[in-house]
Amino acid sequence: MSEMTADAVRGRVAAARAALAEAVDSGEFGAISEALDALEESLGLARLHGVELPATDGSERT
Repeated sequence: MSEMTADAVRGRVAAARAALAEAVDSGEFGAISEALDALEESLGLARLHGVELPATDGSERT
């Protein structure tokens, strides 16, 4: 992995998940769409670099 460490990628995924939860709470469709795009991008980055992500406990909505 060149510029991003595994921890940085995990941080991006966590931030994207949190942003999506906030967007869903806001009910604004545009914000939800943008947050989903950001989450998909960060998950793709993790997949591309072989970064394993922690399992969610089921209480998260993402």
